[in-house]
Amino acid sequence: MKNFTNKKAGHIDNIMAYLENNISNDLETRHLQSVGYVSRRQLYRDFYSATGHSLNEYKRKRQLSNALALIKNSEMPLVEIAYTSGFSSQQALCRAVKERIGLTPSEYKNSDIFYFFPIYSASNSNSIIVAVEQIPTTVCFRFYCQGFLNIENNAIKAMFEQIPQYKGRIFGYNGKQTENGFYYDLCLTDTNIKHLNGFIYRGIINGSATNFAVTSVKYNEKEINNSWNMLCNEWLPSSMFEASREPFFEEYLIRNKKPFKLKLYLPIEKRDNEMKITIIKKPDLRYAVVTAKGLNAEKKAAHKIIEYMYENRLKTNLIREYLVSIKNDEYTCGVRSIGDFNINDNDVLLFTTDDEHYVVLENTVIGDYNLYAEKLVDFARDNGINIEQDSIFAVYSAEANPIKPKMKMYVKARFGTI
Repeated sequence: MKNFTNKKAGHIDNIMAYLENNISNDLETRHLQSVGYVSRRQLYRDFYSATGHSLNEYKRKRQLSNALALIKNSEMPLVEIAYTSGFSSQQALCRAVKERIGLTPSEYKNSDIFYFFPIYSASNSNSIIVAVEQIPTTVCFRFYCQGFLNIENNAIKAMFEQIPQYKGRIFGYNGKQTENGFYYDLCLTDTNIKHLNGFIYRGIINGSATNFAVTSVKYNEKEINNSWNMLCNEWLPSSMFEASREPFFEEYLIRNKKPFKLKLYLPIEKRDNEMKITIIKKPDLRYAVVTAKGLNAEKKAAHKIIEYMYENRLKTNLIREYLVSIKNDEYTCGVRSIGDFNINDNDVLLFTTDDEHYVVLENTVIGDYNLYAEKLVDFARDNGINIEQDSIFAVYSAEANPIKPKMKMYVKARFGTI
């Protein structure tokens, strides 16, 4: 599969703008090809890699989002909404609404549920490939080190000192902290290697084919971190995928026995549930929270709330719901208040939701806080709902499924009744 490159990012922006301006029309692929100056095949590939959606699926979701906004906020007849939004008939619109959200248009209009599929925003500059990748069989060696800083470089350096003529592929798995330091796993495609000084032999890992989102980045710690953040917190939440249980890892591209590039492999699978927005009255939430400001505010707030939990002997394994709120240089971190434990620390406050309505965005894929906040604000603006932007906060819950936690973002709505 060809790559979606930065040089060609402009034609995706042009296609997006043209698609949005003509979302209700029966567009032919050749029209989009002429806008992007690309072949049909490249159009489909680039669009899929950039957005995580096929072109037709993206268009259908945007059409449905527009139609449901009109159903919720206007008195237009259904037949007129259907044609305005690009559906072939009223029946086609009703069928699409029922299939997507399980309600008829009239039931949807009178419910507190909102379907919202936002316009794609090309905020990232990285190349992304979405494809099934065949990962080869490798031999795994574990490298231990007292510090995590440069542990990857130290592992690769130690490897090449012992096998300087190595020409195979090198994969790395994120290391973890142990009682005696840190470790990092190197996996080599030359399975004849059985021993490396300073490493522990971990055995053979069989190859497999998995669906990945892949991007390449210069071998620079800041760029690597930014790329992982973009993949997991920006691209993934906006796509039709979620992270699968397969391991995610990095492949080192070597020049003169030193890494010069890194390929990031994020294992993905198509998700069943998409982003959902509802309006809730009196959500009745209760959290013990700490707020910190300035430099390292996030670290300070998180450290203090964890310290408080341990001091009060709260069972952390039972607390699987966490609150986060970010306002400029102020960071609030909290845990759900279980039972009636008393707050006896001046730095810890009790946060509760008051007798108000809240607009709630829910997603099974956790993403960037600011990205979701922007989507929530955009939704409220597009649907004519007045909100208090300073009241935004997010709740992360692993109660239902510890492996795949959910994210809900709340904002207070300024109206009395619905």
